[in-house]
Amino acid sequence: MNNHSHRYLTIFSLSAALLLAALWFLTHSDDTALGNPLPDAELARHHLGTPSQTDDWVNRLHQEVTTTIAPSDDTYVWHYQPNTAFGNETTFWAYPNDGIPLLKFPLQSIPAGAEIVHAAITMTMNPYAYPWGSGDTAAVRLLNRGDWDENSVTWNTMPGVDSNAPEAVTILNPHSPMGTDMWDVTELVRYARSSAFTDTLPIGIFPQGGNWNDSHEWLSKENPYSPSAAPQLQVLYRAATATPTPTPTPSPTPAPTYRFGGQILGPGGAPMQGVTVTLTARQEEDTSWTQLQQTTTDSNGRFSFSVWDRAYDYYRIVMDPPPGWTCSDAVADHGTVIDCNTIEYHHPEPGSYTGSTFHLVDATQTHHAWFPVILKKR
Repeated sequence: MNNHSHRYLTIFSLSAALLLAALWFLTHSDDTALGNPLPDAELARHHLGTPSQTDDWVNRLHQEVTTTIAPSDDTYVWHYQPNTAFGNETTFWAYPNDGIPLLKFPLQSIPAGAEIVHAAITMTMNPYAYPWGSGDTAAVRLLNRGDWDENSVTWNTMPGVDSNAPEAVTILNPHSPMGTDMWDVTELVRYARSSAFTDTLPIGIFPQGGNWNDSHEWLSKENPYSPSAAPQLQVLYRAATATPTPTPTPSPTPAPTYRFGGQILGPGGAPMQGVTVTLTARQEEDTSWTQLQQTTTDSNGRFSFSVWDRAYDYYRIVMDPPPGWTCSDAVADHGTVIDCNTIEYHHPEPGSYTGSTFHLVDATQTHHAWFPVILKKR
């Protein structure tokens, strides 16, 4: 082979190599780097293959949205100043039985028919609050009215609690400057959007301690530090969108499998507010009981628990009499009275069992009778 032929063969080999490299780059590089980005759906098909597979992938990718919602109103009400509104305060005070934070979150940004995947409320601690300990709990409960505002609502005018709504209980963190507490309110938001509150979420935060040492203080939306330190509701939802393939209609929030509840009455049939009631459960083979939910009675002496599955064989409602009181008897709605503060259900059929009653009497009084005792507390 002469030198001219060798030179031509070398040039041809280099040209072929460059051509192969260019073809590899065009088929393996990211489409957006080429200055000709594909639409998302086309990009998915380009990389993933068949239309049926990639359309489902695109649908899942685009349907889930996270939104952060600030409260339209946030305040607290105070037992010892029953006619005073605290809407302009920069913090919330929460005291057991005496101070209750109230908040309203607008829900208009969540499309109608959206499936609530997850929801959480976050509160930021006042950095200069009196340090509290650990182990306290607080319940977020749905209020039965949303027609109030932070500048006028007081202890005497605050709404009641929707006793049929699920509640969200969390263990509060020890105090730390700008620390946070969080409640999982997924079931609460689902319930609210399936009831009268489709556009707003009115809630109260009820501390479940027993004395002033169990008080807590969080920053309100009027706080002087940062808008990000204000209360926040974060919602992850899945909305139906126009896609190449039909999307399933979001399932409505299922009704609870069980509803357990009732009323606690004192002397003369007077409703007892603020009494702690616990729902526990166990399997046949278990030797101990698992606490599922805990609540306190409302101003009508009523309590309610909602259960969405059939995971347990036994359920127990346990009433804890407040100091100075003791139970006298109990009446079970289709259950079994274990003692005057405990009602048990064994393999209950799905349904509502909300007619149970507990009776309380003054612990310092004794009275022998076969019917509820009616006494006056000193």
